[in-house]
Formats: sequence, C-alpha cells, structure tokens
Amino acid sequence: MLRGCIVLGLLACGEPVPEESPTPPPVPVPPEIDLDQDGFDADEDCDDKRPEVNPASVEVPYDGLDNDCDESTVDDDLDGDGFGLAEDCDDDNPAANPNATEAPYTGVDEDCDPTTPDDDLDGDGALFGQDCNDQDPDVSVSQGFVPYDFTTDAPAGVCAPFCRVVLGGNLTITGATDLGPLECVREVRGSLIIRNNPGLSALSGLQALQRVDGDLIITDNPDLDSLVALAGLTQFDGALRVERNAILTTLFGLGSLGSIRELTLIENPAFFNLDGLSTVPTNFEVIHLESNPELRTLGDLPRPQTLRDLRVLSNPNLLELHAFADLDRATGHLVIENNDSLSTLDGFAQLDTVDGDVVIRDNDELDDFSFPALRTVGGDLTIESNDPLISLDGAPVITTIGGALTIRDHFVLGDISALGSIDSVGGNITITGNPSMGDDHANAVVDLMGTIGGTVEVSGNTP
Repeated sequence: MLRGCIVLGLLACGEPVPEESPTPPPVPVPPEIDLDQDGFDADEDCDDKRPEVNPASVEVPYDGLDNDCDESTVDDDLDGDGFGLAEDCDDDNPAANPNATEAPYTGVDEDCDPTTPDDDLDGDGALFGQDCNDQDPDVSVSQGFVPYDFTTDAPAGVCAPFCRVVLGGNLTITGATDLGPLECVREVRGSLIIRNNPGLSALSGLQALQRVDGDLIITDNPDLDSLVALAGLTQFDGALRVERNAILTTLFGLGSLGSIRELTLIENPAFFNLDGLSTVPTNFEVIHLESNPELRTLGDLPRPQTLRDLRVLSNPNLLELHAFADLDRATGHLVIENNDSLSTLDGFAQLDTVDGDVVIRDNDELDDFSFPALRTVGGDLTIESNDPLISLDGAPVITTIGGALTIRDHFVLGDISALGSIDSVGGNITITGNPSMGDDHANAVVDLMGTIGGTVEVSGNTP
C-alpha cells in the first residue's frame, strides 16, 4: 500500500515521464539480395518485387511495366506516330492513325475510321478490279455485249453500265463532236464508220479500241486532223477507206493495224505522204489512191509483192511510185492515170505479170515507160496521152497480151520497137494519133508480133 502511495506521490510531485523510443529506420537491403529471385540483385533490377521485370526480360507492349528495365523501349505507340493503342487502329503502321488521310485501294484503314471506304468509292457494289470507273455509280459491270448495229451522234448511251463493251455489229458515228463517251468500246465485230462529223477534230474516246472485224471507213470529216487515238487498234484485216477529210495530212496512228486488205485514199486535199503505215504488214490486196492534190510521195508505205488491183489516179503532185519496187504480180488491174507530175514508172522494176488490164494514160510529165521485167498482161494494155513519152524501150520483154493493145495520142512517141517481141495479142491492136512515129514504123512492129486475135488499126501516125 505504501509503495502505491509513493508512486502516486511521485507523479503528483511532477517528476518527468520517460520519452518513448523513436521507430528505427528500415534496414537497407544489401545489393546482393534478390528478393524476387529472378537472378538480378537489387542494384540491377528496376523492380525487385516482380520476377518478370529484369534486364533480361523482353518488353511486353501495353502492360504498363518496364519489363526489360530499359526506359528507351516503348511500351505503347510502337510505330511512333504519336497515338497510343487506345487511339491507334494499327500501332505497327505509322501511316495508320486518326490524323492520316485514307488512301483508296490499299487495303489499309489509314484514318482509323471504318466508315471511310477503301474500295468501291462510288458505292455501286463493284470493287476496283471490276469497276473501270469507281467515281461513277452508273458504271460497274466489267464487260457487256451489244449484239446489234449502233449508229450515234451522241454516244453517251453506249457504255453505261459497262466498263468494256463489245459491239456485235457496225458502229457508225455521224454528226458527233466528242467521242469521249465511247472510251469503253474494246471491239467492233462489224465495221467502224466515222462519217460526216463537222467539228470532230480527233478520235479521242476510241483509245481503248483493240479490234475491228469489218472495215474502217473515215469519210467527210472536215475538221478531223488526227488519227492517233486509233493507235491501240491491232486486230484488223479489212478495208481502210479515208475519203474527203479536208485537213487530215497523214495516217499516223494506224501503224499498229494488224493488216490492211484494201487501202483507199480519195480526195483528201491535205494528204502529203503515207508514212503512218510504215509498220503495217504487206498484206494489201487493193491500193487505190485518187485525187489527193498534195500527195507527193508514198513515203514508207509497206512494199507489197502481190496485189489484186492498183489504181493511182489524178494525184497532180505525185512524183514517185517506189513503194511498188517489190511488186511482182497484180492479179487484177494496174491503172496509172492523170498524175500530172509523175515522170517515171521506175518503181515497177520487178513486175512480171498483170492478170488484168494495164492502163497508162494522161500522165503529162511521163517520159519513161519502165516495165523492164513485165512479160504478161492478161487483159488489155493501153498506153494513151502521155505527151513526153518518146519510146517504149523500158518494156523490152512483153510476150503476151491477153486482150487488146492500144497506143494512142502521143505527140513525141516515135519508137515502139520493143513491142516486137510480143508473141500473141488476144484482141485488137490500135495504134493511132502518134505523129512522131509514122505508120510504117507501127506496121513494121506489128508484123514482128506473133498471133493477133482481133483486128489491126494503124492510122494517124504521121507528121
């Protein structure tokens, strides 16, 4: 009892209460201690409480941990485009992020907006590989076939909804000024006829045309000055007729034609040569050149070896016929007529046989009758009104004329003795109106000939 009182007394007497001892500081983990047992001590391990975090670990994207203890290894925005996984639809592609612009037909959602179309931009249901115009919802079907002839002055109705069109008949274009709406046409199973189109200066719109099964007819187009849009036309084996095109100067653009069966050029006042056909195969059957006042040379016209018909008429400035230097046979007719500047026929050096008629008439400058290899004329041979012609020495080996022989109206023609080698003439012989020749000379040559199937008229061959 006393002891308790003493204690109370002491407290009452104000003696000091002892202070509590402070909490001791944590004991540092020694560097050699590896709390997470991942093989790395605390001085190497950036998080010694996680065994999956240590310098030997591979960074795991998007987990919020520095797995490899390397702050330079990114945990988010792996492509470095400024957008983390939460915003970036493809964090491996820096070109794909919400700030990017959608690039069509790549298969990538560049702008991270699935509502932006990557294909079928016009929404017509046809993807790019099938849709030739992905800006026009009215054009979507890959190829169409129109089985009938099509004549148009406003060709807008041909293509839709087709990307490529095959026309089963003829395509006739008349009265048109713009062929752009025909850009879908790939094939014409009939003929292509471009006729009477004032205001049409070019054939732009036909660039995709690859095949024409019939003929190609280009006539009466007063403003047409270029055919280059037809450069893709390679499948062709018909007749090419170019007539009455006032300012067209050449055939450039037609050099890829697979073949030309018949070439007809008539009344093209600005034409000056035929260089545009230099690469066309020499499969001509007919060549007809008529009334082209500026045509001076045949240029690089391919050299045929055989023809059916050759007609060169009324080309007043034509100077030469060298394109026929390889011609050895004409199965039809050969007509050279009314070419005012043509002075020589030396382009026919190889010609051996003409099965039809040969007509050399009204060539005002012709002074050289040069057919050095010609042996057979199956039809008539007519030599008429070639004023400067002096002799026929250029045709020394003609042996057979199946039809008539006519030599008429030459002012200075005096010597036809080269024709004395003829073995037979199937028809009449007429030699008249050649005042420098003399009837005696004409008769003497006729007497040297062999069989004559018709009558002989020799007259008016005196001064």
